[in-house]
Amino acid sequence: MEKSLERFYKKFERPPFAPTYYPSEEEFSDPIAYVAKIKSEAEDYGVVKIVPPASFRPPFVIDSSKFEFTPRVQRLNEIDALFRVRIVFINKLVNFWHLQGQQFRLPWVENKYIDLYRLRKLVEESGGLKKVNYERKWSQIARSLGFKPASGPTLKQHYIKWILPYEHSIEKSELEDVDAHTTQTHPAEPREDKCARTMQGRRRMATAGTSTISPSQSRMMAGMKRKPMPSLDKSSLSIDLVACHKCGGGGDEARLLLCENCDRSLHTYCLVPPLAAVPKGDWRCPKCVANEVKKVSFEFGFHDSNQLFTLEEFGEWANDFKQSYFKQAPCDVDSEKVETEFWQNVINFDKDVSVKYGADLITSKVGSGFPRKTDIFKGVDAKDRIAYASHPWNLNNLPVLRESVLSHIDTGISGMMVPWVYVGMCFSTFCWHVEDHWTYSINYNHWGERKIWYGITGKDAEKFDQIVKSSVPELFVDQPDLLHHMTTALNPRFLMDKGLSIYTVQQNAGEFVITFPRAYHAGFNEGLNFAEAVNFAPPDWLQMGRMCLTNYANIQRTCVFSHGELVMKMVQVADKMSIGMCLATLEELRYIVKREAEFRKQLTHNGLRESEFCKFEDVPDDARSCIVCKTTMYVSALVCKHKSRIVCMNHMDQLCSECQISDCCLRFRYTLEDLIPLANKLAQRTTSFEEWRDRVAQLYKEEANEKLEIRHILEGISRFDKLCVAANKIINRKIRLRDNTRCQKADNRCDFTELERLRQQLQESDIQDEALEKSLDNLHEKINSWKVKLMDTIENYRYVYGGSTAVDLFQEIAYEGEEFNLKLPEMELLKMESARCQWLLKANKMLDWVQRRATRTSKQLDKDMQQATIKQENGSPSTFDNALDIKEEEVEQEDEEEEDIDDDGQLARFDVVRLNKMISDGSRWIHSCDLVKGVATSLYQMQRDGVASETKAEELLENAEGIGFFAAEQCWKQLMLTDWLDSEHINEFRDELQLAKEIHINYPKLIEDPKCSFSLKVLEQLEQQCEKSLLERNGPLHQKVSDLKLRLKHFVDKIQNMFQKAIGYYNVFEIIAGRDDLPSLVEGDPLPLPLFRSTKYNDNWAQLKQFNSNSLLSAHLAAISEQQSNLLMALRLVNQKRPLKETCSCGKEAGGSQPSQLTISCFLCNSGFHSSCAQWEPFLDRMPPGVFLCPRCLRSRRPCIEDVEAACESAPAFSKLQKNVYTIPQGTDLTTISEDHKLRIQESMVMALSLEIMDVEAYQMAFSSAYFQLFPIGEVQVEVWRQIQAKMVAASPRSIIFPHTTLITGQLTGGAGGRRNSAKRQSNSGSAKYADQKHETSATSSTNGTPTGSKKRCKEVYHADKEICAADKCLRPYSDQVRWIQCESGCARWYHYVCVGQTVKAAQQISTYSCYRCSVVVDKQTELHCL
Repeated sequence: MEKSLERFYKKFERPPFAPTYYPSEEEFSDPIAYVAKIKSEAEDYGVVKIVPPASFRPPFVIDSSKFEFTPRVQRLNEIDALFRVRIVFINKLVNFWHLQGQQFRLPWVENKYIDLYRLRKLVEESGGLKKVNYERKWSQIARSLGFKPASGPTLKQHYIKWILPYEHSIEKSELEDVDAHTTQTHPAEPREDKCARTMQGRRRMATAGTSTISPSQSRMMAGMKRKPMPSLDKSSLSIDLVACHKCGGGGDEARLLLCENCDRSLHTYCLVPPLAAVPKGDWRCPKCVANEVKKVSFEFGFHDSNQLFTLEEFGEWANDFKQSYFKQAPCDVDSEKVETEFWQNVINFDKDVSVKYGADLITSKVGSGFPRKTDIFKGVDAKDRIAYASHPWNLNNLPVLRESVLSHIDTGISGMMVPWVYVGMCFSTFCWHVEDHWTYSINYNHWGERKIWYGITGKDAEKFDQIVKSSVPELFVDQPDLLHHMTTALNPRFLMDKGLSIYTVQQNAGEFVITFPRAYHAGFNEGLNFAEAVNFAPPDWLQMGRMCLTNYANIQRTCVFSHGELVMKMVQVADKMSIGMCLATLEELRYIVKREAEFRKQLTHNGLRESEFCKFEDVPDDARSCIVCKTTMYVSALVCKHKSRIVCMNHMDQLCSECQISDCCLRFRYTLEDLIPLANKLAQRTTSFEEWRDRVAQLYKEEANEKLEIRHILEGISRFDKLCVAANKIINRKIRLRDNTRCQKADNRCDFTELERLRQQLQESDIQDEALEKSLDNLHEKINSWKVKLMDTIENYRYVYGGSTAVDLFQEIAYEGEEFNLKLPEMELLKMESARCQWLLKANKMLDWVQRRATRTSKQLDKDMQQATIKQENGSPSTFDNALDIKEEEVEQEDEEEEDIDDDGQLARFDVVRLNKMISDGSRWIHSCDLVKGVATSLYQMQRDGVASETKAEELLENAEGIGFFAAEQCWKQLMLTDWLDSEHINEFRDELQLAKEIHINYPKLIEDPKCSFSLKVLEQLEQQCEKSLLERNGPLHQKVSDLKLRLKHFVDKIQNMFQKAIGYYNVFEIIAGRDDLPSLVEGDPLPLPLFRSTKYNDNWAQLKQFNSNSLLSAHLAAISEQQSNLLMALRLVNQKRPLKETCSCGKEAGGSQPSQLTISCFLCNSGFHSSCAQWEPFLDRMPPGVFLCPRCLRSRRPCIEDVEAACESAPAFSKLQKNVYTIPQGTDLTTISEDHKLRIQESMVMALSLEIMDVEAYQMAFSSAYFQLFPIGEVQVEVWRQIQAKMVAASPRSIIFPHTTLITGQLTGGAGGRRNSAKRQSNSGSAKYADQKHETSATSSTNGTPTGSKKRCKEVYHADKEICAADKCLRPYSDQVRWIQCESGCARWYHYVCVGQTVKAAQQISTYSCYRCSVVVDKQTELHCL
């Protein structure tokens, strides 16, 4: 780039600032009126900033985590027109030579690249190649390019080699296209619109045709997309039909080239310049080459990113980019540096900076930052959202305000009436453009960093167009509507150098920016921000909108909406519009009537005979747009007899080459007979205004025929008007909220002297306004009365304490004074007196509260200390309780008083800092008021006492460890009188004493009370409290708790040693608690047993932490014990029918390498085991031969009952074990024993051997009886038993036994392998109930175990004690989960699996379940219901 241009970019100088406006609250209430007020000044700048009042703080209602959008990618070095024209030229050269089959590279001279674009421009400016050669200017051109004069010949060679062929083939082809276009048969044939739009949607798709531009390109800053060039199939083309397009000959076929894209052919020597030989590869004719090269211009623009962002993700990405670029935190980057870097990057060819911009995001899809009336308002800020949803400056409302012309458009136009949001980042830019239809626009920055704007007044818009087109004419050759694409930037300083006036606006968060009609504007973002924009149109825009139609017609740009349709809609509702809008509408209507009258008169003169009514608003915009200028028509249009072409009144001579005007048809929406009455009716609406203007003109003796403007009238009566405005400003005062916030704003009120001056001026004025004068007199009298009242009140309470009465009275007088809305000097005196009374009220309340608390605690102290010993024994609250726990009535009374004492809403106690502040606040009256002096003296004494108590508390805490609660109470007596103090060490001592009190209350209740019992969890919590308490730590009570826990640990260790095996599969709790696994075993869905090796207390007693009391634990144990007998007998029956694969610990049908090995059954549960899988236990030596117990039935060492009694000091649960064993004396006739008696005998033996405590006497009694004669053990069982006894015990037991159960559990319940922890179950007295928590599932089944699609009703229920199934005798199973099944054969009863002999595997193999009552053929498994 030339140095003369680089200076604008390298050392960018910001244009001067446009003015900033600060509307008052009253002005801010009407946006349209305020814009009209500042228009006369602000319009000259094109773009201005409006800072709203401080009270305008709209909430941002978009959820950043859910807001999603696809940003556009912007390459900064492609947006500037001066730089882009160079890139486009170079790319065209590259593309041109590539199509010629040659590789192009930038040439260089003197170790520098040649600027070929500038070389070409210099040659053109010098008169062309011939003139440069003739005048020998190559040395001069070399010097202009920065080379030595000797490099001139080299530059000439490169020009002739690379540029001259391009100019011959490309530019001549373009000239031929232009000539062909101007000589076509239908000169009015339109080119395809590149920005078609409708009333219903701001943008509409361009119709199919030759356009190569994306339909979203115009306003939406999208990129240009290339259409693929169609290839011709030349396989069927005969060579005899091919002829050279230049010479016309078909000979010399060896040198006749055929274009790959079209049917054109040329000889190599007919080309310009001619080719020496036939080129290799594909060849294209000069016209196709020109078309391909021309497409390069359309490749520049912005394209959508491939990544979808949320607002949070984009914010992180944008901040990371800025921090990485500037090497410092985004908030620390200087704004001047950002602007300088931006303009340097747009011409930096070597530094390709790409950014993303979330632009033109439609709020109807992604959401608006403002609350909308259609939103649902919830949360703490719902009221604010409701208020701002209707606010006139809400951009969702502003376009459709009553005084906005756009409010008369029925449907929302995206971007104009429906806001768009913009998510910007550092360097993201919006290029030079004007708003659609030259409307006003408004932009609000919700949050984030600044947005920089550059603006040009609308008066200079045509000058701007001329400057840009003359600066880069090459870009407008391919894209005449380039400036409507919003993809072209131009340095503001360059434009100012050309004579344009440009101004800058820096938009911060929470600020508005207004652009005026036809004002070109551009800018960029300094960092992450979120903005929202929309258009609006006051009545004064209507004339500008009409002018815009002419401009659009000249460049054949489609309208967003029909201007005529909008005007006629306004005419229909003129009776509801303001006078100003009616006047503007009347002017437009008169223009329409005049144009239509001339148009229809001309048509009649040309012989038009046919016309028809057409309701244009029902016709799509495409079908009612002029084919020449693209104007959307509404009032009338002319169509030819072919009905396919339509034009406006300005192009009726270009309608059709075949049709005469007399053959055409006029389509009209209104006749002239309709339009003229509408204009007259609207004129009557404004008659009163016209009459008022005439009367004012007569008042000033103006000539009747002279037309007056409103501003002249206002200037004539300005003196009296200003006087009235000043008076009304005082009289019509605003009633402010009583929030005392005037100090936060500028006080622009009038003073009392100005009121008196206005009264005097009104009396002396020639114009009389009695009502105004009377109002000022009444206000003056009220103020004087108020002053008298104020002085009397001050005098009454100068030496008397008035308490809250005085404070309220002064406050009321202050409110009355504020209502006058005047600066009154007496207000300062009032504030001082009111502050003094408020201070006295607060200080006295503080002293009263401290005194009352001290008196109460002093009276109770002696009595409480005398009873300290008694209270220690019975655990009732002691001195500390009475001293700190205030009675309920007193607490309520003090809470009401503390509301006034405590400004921060904290506790009633206060610290020394607050006390010092109170003393400091009263020091300004201490010498002038005896009341303040007395109160301040008392506060000083409190301050000294508080400091002393804090020091004493610190000393006590240093030596307080382990002194105990009662000794600490004695210490507290020394600090009792300063209980009001909120300080570090006093609070710490108070908290420690409270904690010690809780320990002394809990210990007797939980530990020493013989009627209560405590759990291990409670004991651990109590020990933790003692360790946490400074007063009890390492004290006597702490020692008692620690000893108790140590005793418990010794007991637990003893129990563990007695019961737990060296190598086992159960912890101590599972051994002692009983068989809670029986329901799952009967159902056929047990969990595998992993090896348990831990000796840690927490692992062996982990289940105890699930029980908060002994009652819950006892209920749990009782439930397990209650079901054990029935379920164990049921399990014996079920296991008799199960295969070894389901019962053996290996989970296989055959054991190891001996498929036919012998098996052995468990004496208790009847589970079968391979002889190789069964393991010997020392306890089995006490059993008769053949009595084998499996790992699930023999869980522990089984200590003797005497050892357990010695460890527990008593064993009432086992003292009657012998009485519960049914024995059969030897010699008894076994045939006389009934089946029921046999069942009881067998059940008693099974239960005796199922207990994990061994009663030797009971065993001997049972084994010496005739039991084994009644139930003999098989010889095979005895043989296997002896083999197992003789076998060596495995040194390394299996880590998991019964692994096969994992598959069943996984299939039905989705459970994983591992231990099922014994979960707590609540008894009927428990707080948590699990009844009715039924989880129904649908299990599919088939005969082979694969799903068939049929379903049966099953459920799993957390056990509740009273839940009984429909079986004759419910076993009431108790476990982690209990399965139910429903009969589907008619009765719909629910049964426990265990009560009807159902198993998981069996349930998987049936499609529907039929209970034993409903089934015709009773399944043998249902025989268990008799249990």
